[in-house]
Amino acid sequence: MSAARLLLLFALYAALLAPSIYLGDSGDMVVAAWHLDIAHPTGYPLYALVGKLATFLPLGDIAFRSNLLSALCGVGTIALLAGFLRSLGYGRGAGVAALLFALSPSFWHEALIARVYTLNLLVTLLALRATATSLSLAFFLLGVGMGNHFMVVLAIPAILLLHVAREGWRGIALRRLSLAATFFLLGFSLYLYLPIRSHFGQIPQGRGNPENWHAFLDVVLRREYWQNAYVADAQSFVRAALDFITGFGGEFGIFGALLIVVGLGEALLRRLPLALALLALIGGNFLLMADHGSAYDLFETHRYYLTAWLSGSLLLGIGVQRVCHAAETRLRPGFFRLLLPLLGMLLLLPQVLRAPLFLREAFFPRDYGFDLLLPLPQETVLIVEGDNETTLCGYLVHVERFRSDVTVAEGPYLDRAWHRRRLPPDLRGFSPLPDGRSGLYLHARAHGYPVATTKGDPAALPFGFVHLLPGIRPSPSREKGIYRNFREVAIPAGQEDPLIAGVSDRFALLARRRGDAALLAGDPVAAVHFYEASLRFSPTRGRVWQNLALALSRLGAPTEALRVVTRGLEEEPTNPEMLLARVLLLIEVGQEDEAAAALSKAERYAPSDPDFLDRLEAARAMLQPHPERR
Repeated sequence: MSAARLLLLFALYAALLAPSIYLGDSGDMVVAAWHLDIAHPTGYPLYALVGKLATFLPLGDIAFRSNLLSALCGVGTIALLAGFLRSLGYGRGAGVAALLFALSPSFWHEALIARVYTLNLLVTLLALRATATSLSLAFFLLGVGMGNHFMVVLAIPAILLLHVAREGWRGIALRRLSLAATFFLLGFSLYLYLPIRSHFGQIPQGRGNPENWHAFLDVVLRREYWQNAYVADAQSFVRAALDFITGFGGEFGIFGALLIVVGLGEALLRRLPLALALLALIGGNFLLMADHGSAYDLFETHRYYLTAWLSGSLLLGIGVQRVCHAAETRLRPGFFRLLLPLLGMLLLLPQVLRAPLFLREAFFPRDYGFDLLLPLPQETVLIVEGDNETTLCGYLVHVERFRSDVTVAEGPYLDRAWHRRRLPPDLRGFSPLPDGRSGLYLHARAHGYPVATTKGDPAALPFGFVHLLPGIRPSPSREKGIYRNFREVAIPAGQEDPLIAGVSDRFALLARRRGDAALLAGDPVAAVHFYEASLRFSPTRGRVWQNLALALSRLGAPTEALRVVTRGLEEEPTNPEMLLARVLLLIEVGQEDEAAAALSKAERYAPSDPDFLDRLEAARAMLQPHPERR
């Protein structure tokens, strides 16, 4: 692709770039880059080193700069993809294939957030391109690429096949293979970063503590993750395979998938080694994930198949050239020139319609992290449970230095020696008891630390997103202060992203808290905005309907408030608070007869709470005939 087109692509990515930290592994990777730290297995030393360079860019916050690195690597990948197809003699299909891959859902998404996948594909294509020059150079690049993501090894069979096709069988003589293996190990020596940083560096994470051979292999081989494999029998294998095959249509559209089939047929007929190399990449990617991936990895997100989608785009480019050649020989030139834009529109329209536009407004993850940390007393030990909470809090505490007094402890890993090193010195000696969480809680409380956890039903939390464990609940005045300090909430879009969908209940709670804060601050307009946002995501919505009605009533819109309460009662017909709210609103709009009937129902479902009974009695008094009316 020309420089102008690549600049346009970069401008598109930059315009849609996530504005700050995102969910999933993003926070972990940014902390690793900022502190030259060790991320979750496999440690990702290459990403940490390259990412550190990106943090010097004078743009946005540190997370935004890391997002920008993904966009730059994405554009580089597209340039190499087009160049690789041209070097193989498929120049006419190169631009179309590169553009379709650039706009494919999985790749486009990864090019906008701080993760390792665009850099991984960039190194993979560099190694494939280097095969035409030197097998040793290709293997050196693979060794370096292992420092970013282990899936780069999927290119080894493809590189050997392409090398044999160019050099013959002498190309893989023992001497050459030994030299290539030596260069691979030379590139792989980048992993010495892990024990060096773990031993000498004052780093906040240091995952895995890879200072001895066993711990080093645990990190590099990702041993913790192999227990979660989904595929266990023939039935689950077939289900995963069908999802994988249909995934090509999901990434490139139905016409793109047909062109991949055409390209595969063309390559099998005329360029067998190339076809086998690309099939090795595709099949290897699937088999690795079938043996290794969890159900979430296989079905919820397709980013782990990006190597296969990259290979599919190469076959698509071959298919485009074959179709163009066949059309030129069978159609009149004028008609062919008319057909090309139509073909382009059929291919590109599905991609454009699925653009991840929601990412440019993805402020919610950062807000979510802020709200986890904001309510905590000084020096709190916060025990977090999921990846989202872990990485978001880690980023805010260790990079932005927001609530740097808080110790973020990962519940599932409290019994690991490497995790104990991250705790304050006086907390490292806790006993695991039945589980690490209980042991750390008791030990921390004995040493005077407040303790909080994100574990539990979000709807039951007293405020914010955390349970403040016994003995440290703040006073009501402190709680009001927390509400007033809540910032503007960012509404998440993009429910097709499983990361966003997985925390939508948390967002509903966040928006409801913002609505409560707005009511406390005397701003019913903002309260309406937040409650309406909460209703779009909340699985438990009774209180939201009720508070939305209260906000509308304070805005002088009792009829609209009555409509809201009536709608809420359709979902929870025996909710006593909403039944009483309906009585009061009916009185306010002058419908006393209907209010009397509603009062009877409210009395039927009234709880024994004295405060509720007092309010019920006040409503009953409001319905008594006024003396002047007698």
